Amino acid sequence: MKNKFIVVAFAASITACLGDFLVMFILGKYYPGYSQLRDSMSGLGASVSPVSFEMSAWWVVVGILLTIFGIGFGLTFSNKRARIASWLIAIYGLGEGVGSGLFPADYVGDKLTFIGYVHDAIGGIGIAGIFFLPLVLLNFFKGNNNFKLYKLSIIVFALGFTFLLLFGIARLDYFTGSFIASYKGLWQRLLMLNYYSYIIVIAFYMLKHKPKV
Repeated sequence: MKNKFIVVAFAASITACLGDFLVMFILGKYYPGYSQLRDSMSGLGASVSPVSFEMSAWWVVVGILLTIFGIGFGLTFSNKRARIASWLIAIYGLGEGVGSGLFPADYVGDKLTFIGYVHDAIGGIGIAGIFFLPLVLLNFFKGNNNFKLYKLSIIVFALGFTFLLLFGIARLDYFTGSFIASYKGLWQRLLMLNYYSYIIVIAFYMLKHKPKV
């Protein structure tokens, strides 16, 4: 039963990571004027979006799928670092996935609504979870003598910091009109590509090391 759940968790992670980019790309085509490179992903789920319901519903699904993956990862490796990593993955799924789906990033004029602030707050908690995941797994992979994934974790953390910084700068009013601000959607998507690629890699690692029966 445990092994079956781990396989389900593996499938859930692949579906969530690959599916999220595919769904956003497809739904973005049904939002006139929306740019994958210039506009943030949250815009697809905002109440003014013609695909708001579909995007929000999908994000809830993504959150649930990633939470399942987090649980599966924790079941596969029964040690402290794996449990912490499991929680961080679940926090990301619940915050950036379920939270973003339930609380759209709505604006009145150029000001966020209360729900919009909730969206940012919960999403920020979720991003914090995935941001620290590579740091937690550094020692996990080092302890398991997997130095390729140890090095990968360093690279993922460095890229994550860079893209998160660029995305944060792009959202500041001070930088409006600048090159960085003009490609807000690009920095956010590169940020997610970085972490989703990492999740897929550790999902395969999890599947490879599932308990023998």
